[in-house]
Amino acid sequence: FAPSIAWDETNSRYCVVFEEEFSAGDHDVVRAFVSGSGVLQSSGYVDTSLSAYWADPDVANNSQFNQFFVVAEVGSPTGGARTIHGRTLDASTATLGADVDVSAGAFGLTRTDLAGMPTLTW
Repeated sequence: FAPSIAWDETNSRYCVVFEEEFSAGDHDVVRAFVSGSGVLQSSGYVDTSLSAYWADPDVANNSQFNQFFVVAEVGSPTGGARTIHGRTLDASTATLGADVDVSAGAFGLTRTDLAGMPTLTW
């Protein structure tokens, strides 16, 4: 649930991200590459630890570098403050970048909505 989608023109594919409930205390973010005609090309987890609670994902595309950027709320929804984490995702190879806390420091994201972020750069 909570899907989001972005298009990469160079590779002619969508990146769809969504939240998956593994258990009551563990939600994960999954990504899927889908062709323009709707064919699933590949899929995998964005949060590779598989033990952290990742929720409410969003995705954007940086066409200059052929990368997607995936963000999600991380932390238990009942356990206090949650942080926003982000990872780059190579639009061609699906290679994940490092897990970065983008709610801290200069990034300062407080929600996972990337649609209103025209100045987001990485």
